[in-house]
Amino acid sequence: MSTEQGPSWRPAGILRDIVKEKEMAMALYENTLSTRPDHPLNLRLAFAAPAGSARLARAMRDAADAGHLCVVAEIKGFQNLGNIPRPRERLSVGELEGLVDASYETPQMLATELAAGGVDAFLVASDAARYGGSLDAVKLVSKQLRKSGTERGPPVIRHDFIIHPIQIAEAAENGATAVNIVAGACLIDLEELLTSATMMGIEAVVECHTEIERDLALEAGAAIIMLSNYDRSIGQLVRGRAEQLVSEIPEFVQTLAYGGITTATDAWRYMDMGFDGVVIGTSLLKSRRRTDFVRELKSEKRVARSSMFGNFGYDNSRMSSKAFDVARSEMEASAAVNDDQILKEIENELMSITDEHERRTVEAWLADYRRSAANPQ
Repeated sequence: MSTEQGPSWRPAGILRDIVKEKEMAMALYENTLSTRPDHPLNLRLAFAAPAGSARLARAMRDAADAGHLCVVAEIKGFQNLGNIPRPRERLSVGELEGLVDASYETPQMLATELAAGGVDAFLVASDAARYGGSLDAVKLVSKQLRKSGTERGPPVIRHDFIIHPIQIAEAAENGATAVNIVAGACLIDLEELLTSATMMGIEAVVECHTEIERDLALEAGAAIIMLSNYDRSIGQLVRGRAEQLVSEIPEFVQTLAYGGITTATDAWRYMDMGFDGVVIGTSLLKSRRRTDFVRELKSEKRVARSSMFGNFGYDNSRMSSKAFDVARSEMEASAAVNDDQILKEIENELMSITDEHERRTVEAWLADYRRSAANPQ
């Protein structure tokens, strides 16, 4: 047995302090609950749920059957993570001077807006110190979505550092249908926590950043695994980590990609790698066209873009092609879309592309397209 799994194992880096904080809170809570045997949380801990929830798994399957990614929106007040770094760069939380402005009035208002736009599920933060969340936010979002007309609305996942069954009971009591379990915070207790979630009728999404976390999650029977580019032990975003881990995941285990997904092209790339869904957080919260962004993630624009750029031999999987995104999103409502209009819109948007490689690629594509149009075969 690995020493990491032994009794002396402790979470690495800054996760250690986070887990200590959670352990202290749970110890105090346990003392309080010991005097209240009839407390709702004690009842959830003591008795198995009559039926388990599979709403998240079903939402992911439904998205796959429809031919698009499952889109999970992360709702949080802020995150200690600023601008997304370029590939191979890492961004330290300690280097940041500010917090992400979520730009929304209440969590339930944001959830209503995004649900109308087609979001399949919500990851709602309940950790106050690191995400500006709360259990009240989980409760309010769950309650609001139940009013949304279609059955019980999209599933809600509690997003926190889960280290004790009490936290799973809290999630269920506040309307969540699933919990996000960060494997790096509870590795030796992971199997017990998964069992507790099953007993309480709650789905579990196990977040993994390393091979050992992934392997132990599979060994413990995790049915949904979120492969994260975010290394919580050091507070850094590491591009490409999720794609390195996905190859060893069996097909019957559902997968989500998390961390640093800022464009539709990013999300579609994960789809090509076999992921069932993506979690979009900061980039969605800061977007000025949130519902359009969600619709784009689930649209057929990916096929159109691949055809137009692929015909000229360009690898559009490595660029966000912002100009093309904007051109299509602005014109998709029009029935009179043609290539000349699209080209004009792309030309108008070239100035907004700050990445030199991407700008030159789009300019080269435009030049080739014009030459092809002027000299038809």
